[in-house]
Amino acid sequence: MMPPTREPALLDARPPIEAPAGDVVSGERPTRDPLAEVLAAWLSGRTDRTRQEYGKDIRRYADWRGAESVRAAVAELLGSGAGAANLLVRSYKGSMMDAGAASATVNRRLAVLRSVVSIAQQSGLVDWSLAVPGVPKRAALDVRGPSWGKFGEILAAEPSTRNRAILGLLGQRGLRCAEVLGVRLEDVGADGALTITGKGRREPEVVTLAPETSGLLGAWIIERGRALGPLFDLDASTVRRMVETAGRRVGLDVNPHALRHTAITRALTVTGGDVRAVRLFSRHADIRTVAAYDDARQDLAGVVARQVVDA
Repeated sequence: MMPPTREPALLDARPPIEAPAGDVVSGERPTRDPLAEVLAAWLSGRTDRTRQEYGKDIRRYADWRGAESVRAAVAELLGSGAGAANLLVRSYKGSMMDAGAASATVNRRLAVLRSVVSIAQQSGLVDWSLAVPGVPKRAALDVRGPSWGKFGEILAAEPSTRNRAILGLLGQRGLRCAEVLGVRLEDVGADGALTITGKGRREPEVVTLAPETSGLLGAWIIERGRALGPLFDLDASTVRRMVETAGRRVGLDVNPHALRHTAITRALTVTGGDVRAVRLFSRHADIRTVAAYDDARQDLAGVVARQVVDA
């Protein structure tokens, strides 16, 4: 007999729904729940953090629709038909833009809805897809971050051992905030290596820490204790506030990702602009992203602007 189909518990606070068990004696198969199967397949194979983020985004859509649950919102979307569903999602996109959501946020939430519909299409539940385009990305923002000297001032002025360890991972090793928060004590190697799960990846990867960064981390572990589990029991908003406070101590307006910019820009400086080597350090999927950092570091546009006038 097939096991009961369960709706992913992440999507709603209520208990998961079970399909009827069927008649074991007669061999009757349990009643299928195609929508539950779609939702289960949608989350299958994703990391816990991705599941949590997807759950938040799909719940936002359900809240926008005023639906009693995520399941009800998805059922409405899939049952609307191609034309009505695309108009509905286009309206959702407009409401997010009217509310001032960042283009990256709008695009991520639209991608979540597209992925649900795609799974439904693959399963034969619908024969259409969402065609609502994302928001075109604006020109690249300043990716230089605080100067290396200013970062040193931020680190020196931070009194908390825990916060200094976080700052080191962000501003010296260039980790993303989510990567830092995903580190557990058992991920810290004795040889200065750290096992992390990178952005968009399912498999863990090992990154090497500089001795100074490893020292900052070691000092926090001594203070924290060696209980297994998350090394930093914090959320992203708390880390952001901590970094903002640390920046204000030295007169800077800074956030966690800006410190990653600092680390990558510093790496380009000390390697003489070796974008291939720095790509390994930053773990960017596209080397052109690292090239954009190098362009900003050298202010190539400004150099050309001066040459145009001075020529």
